[in-house]
Parts: sequence; structure tokens; C-alpha cells
Amino acid sequence: MVKRMILKLKPQAEEISQNKAKTDKLLKKAKSKRRKSKFPLQSGVENFTLLFHALKSWRSGEYPHFPKKSVILITAGILYFVTPIDLIPDFLFGIGLLDDAAVLAFVVNEISKDLAEYKEWKDNKI
Repeated sequence: MVKRMILKLKPQAEEISQNKAKTDKLLKKAKSKRRKSKFPLQSGVENFTLLFHALKSWRSGEYPHFPKKSVILITAGILYFVTPIDLIPDFLFGIGLLDDAAVLAFVVNEISKDLAEYKEWKDNKI
């Protein structure tokens, strides 16, 4: 089911990832929603943070090494997070962000090799 949700968002994610202004707008929305949201699981926070920073680093040109497929998947995952229409509505206390966390975990799993390389680059940069 998660894979289907990502595939549904893929065309929109591709369009967003090809436009810097739209990518910036998505990142801004995601940051704002994250500040207001309480993930029920720590892994949801970690996955969101990793994907957010990865897209931001790619967008700025600081880390241009992500394959196009990975950028689209990251964008789709973050897009799902900010989209108000979810499998489980976000306003349901305690469980509303479980579907968001599942989508983000799916994206992390799908592009784990690329994210591992990004994390290594990020850790060595400091």
C-alpha cells in the first residue's frame, strides 16, 4: 500500500524536484509541519530529518550525487508528509503520523545505499 502511495505521488514529485522554487516551497512546508507534529516513534523523526537534510543538500548543490530516482523518492516521501490527505488523518492523536512514518521508512529503505553514502559524506564534512 505504501509503494502505491509513493507511485501516485511520483509525477508530482518529479515536477517539484525539477524546479528549485517548488523544492524550496516543499521544504518550507515540511519544516513547518514537522515543528507542529509529534511523531509517535523516534524512527519517524530520524527518517524525516535524514530525508529533509538530504533533499536540502541536493537542492543547494552541496551534495549533487543522488541519482534522479532517489531524489524523486525523497521528494515523494516528503510530499506525502505535507499532504493533508493521508491514509490515517494526522489529527488523530497518537496514531495520525504512523502512515507518514511508514512512508518515510519505505523511502529510506528503498534508497538505503544512497543515503548511507550521503550520511558518510555528511559525517566527514564536519
